[in-house]
Parts: sequence; C-alpha cells; structure tokens
Amino acid sequence: MTTIEQLKTQKRSKNEGIMSQTIETPWGKAQCVTNITDWLIKVSTSSHGGLRVSQDYNQFIPNELRDGQGWYEEDCAWSIVVTFLEKFILVDCWDYHSMKTILHKDHIETFKRWYPDYTYLLPVNV
Repeated sequence: MTTIEQLKTQKRSKNEGIMSQTIETPWGKAQCVTNITDWLIKVSTSSHGGLRVSQDYNQFIPNELRDGQGWYEEDCAWSIVVTFLEKFILVDCWDYHSMKTILHKDHIETFKRWYPDYTYLLPVNV
C-alpha cells in the first residue's frame, strides 16, 4: 500500500484541462474528460458521468464505499471521493468548481444525505 507521504513526494503532472483521449466508462464512451488533478478525472457521456480515481488514491477511500475500479457516479458517489480525498484534492486541484465545492462543504451534505449508514466513517473534523 502506498503511504500518504509517498504520494506527496511523487512528481505532479503539469497537464491541465480537457483531455482529448477517448475512454470507456461504466456509463459508455466518454465525450469529455477533464483533469481535476493528475490522479482524478471527471468524465461525461451522452447519458451520465462521474469521477475516476487512480488506484494509488482510491486505496484511501474506506473499503465499505470503495469502487474497485475507481469509478464514482456524478449524482451521489462523487461525494465519497471528495469527502475522503479532500486533503489531497486541496493540495493538487486546479479545478475552480471542485475547490468551491470543498470550501462550501457541499460534499459533506451530499454524503450525509445519500450514505447515512456510513457517517461513522466521516473524518472527525467534519
């Protein structure tokens, strides 16, 4: 398992913005892929979308909520990613909307609403 310290020392990519590559998602072929960090992307398809977390960071999401492939849909499951990876996103993020969401604590409210049986997993300071 990769430690938080190891992840902090890894070189960060300078690649920003929208990627032109096409990838398959659980919701179909991605029409738009946007880098939020070098380890987190946002995808949109013709019908749905969500977030894709790299395996190095996905391991920090609690087992009870972790998707083995790192895919989290855009309506509710996005809050799992932002709630449990918030400290990493704050360090690595270059996406204004994501930062605004964290600062307003929208992810915590969404998580509590959709995953009430898992609120015991929330970090103590939320």
